[in-house]
Amino acid sequence: MSVAARVGGLAVSPIRRMAVGAPEGTVSLALGEPGWPMPAPARRSLAHQGRADGPLPYGPNSASPELVAAVAGQHGIPLASEQVMVTSGSQAALFALFHAHVEAGSAVLVPDPGFVAYRSLAQLCQAHPVGYAVGPGGALDADLLEEALVGALRGAAGRGAPGRGRAARGGAARVGAGRGDATDGPRPVSMVVLNHPANPTGGLADADALRRVAEVCARHGVLLVSDEVYRELWLGERPAGLHEAAGLEAGVVLGSVSKAYGAPGLRVGWAVGPAEALAPARIVHNAMTTAPARPSQDAATALLTSSAGEVLPAARREVTRRWEVLAEVAPELRRAGGRGGGQGDDARHAARRLLPLAPPPRRDRPGGHDRLRAAGPRRGPGDDGAGRRVRAGRCRLPAGQPRRPGRGARGGPGAPGALVGRMILAPSTTDLFTFGAERLLDLTADRAGPFFAYDLGVARERFARLRAALPERVRLAYAVKSNPGLPLLETFSAAGAWFDCASAGEVSAVLAAGGTGRRMVFAGPAKSERDLHAALFAGARVQVDGIEDVARLHTLHTGDDPLEVSVRVNPASGVSEVATIIGGGGPSAFGVDEEEVAEFVAAARAYDRVRITGLQVFAASNELDAGRLLANHRTALRIGRDLAGLLGRGLDLIDLGGGLGVRYAAGEASLDVRALGAGLGRVLAEHPWFTGELLLEPGRWLSAPTGVYCARVVRTKVSRGQRFVMLEGGINHLLRPLLTGQSFPTLALRPGVGVLSQDLVPTTLAGPLCTSLDRVGTGDLPEDLCPGDVVVFGQAGAYAFTQAMSHFLSHPEPEQVWLG
Repeated sequence: MSVAARVGGLAVSPIRRMAVGAPEGTVSLALGEPGWPMPAPARRSLAHQGRADGPLPYGPNSASPELVAAVAGQHGIPLASEQVMVTSGSQAALFALFHAHVEAGSAVLVPDPGFVAYRSLAQLCQAHPVGYAVGPGGALDADLLEEALVGALRGAAGRGAPGRGRAARGGAARVGAGRGDATDGPRPVSMVVLNHPANPTGGLADADALRRVAEVCARHGVLLVSDEVYRELWLGERPAGLHEAAGLEAGVVLGSVSKAYGAPGLRVGWAVGPAEALAPARIVHNAMTTAPARPSQDAATALLTSSAGEVLPAARREVTRRWEVLAEVAPELRRAGGRGGGQGDDARHAARRLLPLAPPPRRDRPGGHDRLRAAGPRRGPGDDGAGRRVRAGRCRLPAGQPRRPGRGARGGPGAPGALVGRMILAPSTTDLFTFGAERLLDLTADRAGPFFAYDLGVARERFARLRAALPERVRLAYAVKSNPGLPLLETFSAAGAWFDCASAGEVSAVLAAGGTGRRMVFAGPAKSERDLHAALFAGARVQVDGIEDVARLHTLHTGDDPLEVSVRVNPASGVSEVATIIGGGGPSAFGVDEEEVAEFVAAARAYDRVRITGLQVFAASNELDAGRLLANHRTALRIGRDLAGLLGRGLDLIDLGGGLGVRYAAGEASLDVRALGAGLGRVLAEHPWFTGELLLEPGRWLSAPTGVYCARVVRTKVSRGQRFVMLEGGINHLLRPLLTGQSFPTLALRPGVGVLSQDLVPTTLAGPLCTSLDRVGTGDLPEDLCPGDVVVFGQAGAYAFTQAMSHFLSHPEPEQVWLG
């Protein structure tokens, strides 16, 4: 049996050989294959198809119109199916493009070093892969590429080489020998391949370099192919793209759900570009494999049209976490972050270069989230989700249900839901909600299940208002625990916020959002080794909770100078908290008790690689009284003065914690942030010994008013005199009311009607979970609330879904919609 000459010189790539030959249990950094669970939208799509009866036909040959539209939307182009070619993975797109445009004997310019498949594909076409040099860190250097191409073109023209290949279709480029490539003389150039972020170097391409390369290729009739499958795996800022930099006609761009959407097994990729470049490639792909399987197409559509603002940031956080693990096993990478100026930027640059080793997903930038749509049937006003129409107006109560249960039906202490605070439900509370009734109904009509919606414009306004109210020496650190959504973190990072982190995962999220260790504090009563490694790698200010933290940091710190840390102190008196959440001045798992600080300082002197230069006192939560907060802050400054005396040196940072509250009911007064700012100015004046900076850690105050949670009514009932309304979501989406007795403000909406506010009766809101604990509120709701109506929870931008029992009973996660 003979083997075709074009295959004879090829072999399995070194990357594949390493992956296949690795011992069991080896952590592979060679293949760009995400190892985290497939995102929920794809899982739901595949599960739905698995339950469907009937045949499983071939997928549409040119891909489903929905998938083509989703790909076009991802690339920001008007829907034109001839400009989108969906393929069985991005490598199939490369194969089709090579075989459609690369002539035998021609040259293909590929990055060197670069992805090994480019050379193999050129050789399969009996063409000659010619490597072009890249710049520092693997970045695209337009000068080097232009020099390689244009210089070769001039040499070929001087030798009068006859046109071949693409020359017959309108002018070909010719190139002589490339770096390290043998040649028999000038050859036509069929294609130039770009790859950014590059595999394996992680090198990037800026917009100017892309424009220049596109101009050179267009001038000489060379097809430009830009492989951008890793483009959305960015930290800090999104890399440039060929089409954004130079326009759709500049060349063909490749994408995939394998990297950015964490679903390599679906084998769905695409090429987007000029119709005349894709038409012949489409013929090749059709001859090779037609289209991806129908289940894969539908699952990919679900991924691309789902809440990318949540799926993709989660994957980016996962990749950043893997970078942290890599830094732990290779300490020299962690030390590259340093502790000097700019260490956060250095760390993110190093992380970007390593991203192709373990790629994550993408997410649209803040401001574009209004375009996101959930996978699933679209509901119009009055649609109950099962194809039935719900008549606008009043709902008839089920037969036998009392019109107005007695007030005694509410349930006393010990009854299910008794810990849940009462909700106030009236038109006067509408200012507690981020969106108006009309917008909420529009958002609900577009979605098949429960969802959270956030307005990033509100986040920007809140941060600016609080910043303007505070003295210059007071820094604002957003408490990530309140809502770690990446769009929110990016918004606060762009505004100049510091960040309060309490886990390695939160550190990863902040770095992914563009934050740096220079503007980060790290706290927690039980820090793991992984937590401390992450904080040190980022360059964050660690707040120690006891001598154990000091001892471990003494061992882990690798810098030349002592590591500067803050100590958290649990005050003995002089603090108060309306609802016991942080702990006030009582027994606490947090920090060092104030009466034991002297003993702690004496013990810490034995660890000379750690230096205490700061203090944290955090003693209250959701406080609406500026005077009460200021009293706590005066206590913190008093403790700071005593600590400085014990240390024999001043403090550079006193962290006052958070506790800035928001109102959850119409009768409550809002926190006066101007009074708080003026009071902090007086506190600083009262303590001239302190010349450092104060830090506030607001979380709820910044994030709660940005969001709402919406869930439809599934059914209602009266049980022994107590009225229940069952919702699509419960404590698997909102747990805080059950934990704290502090309910979210609530509105009831009806499609075609608006806010329901008449004939209110005592009601318990329950969720879908098989436990009597699944209660998300009690209060007065409309008597005729019925299936299809929508209950909206306000102030849900903080301590909502990420605090909930999301995995209990394996219900779908709610969509996260980021607007503004």
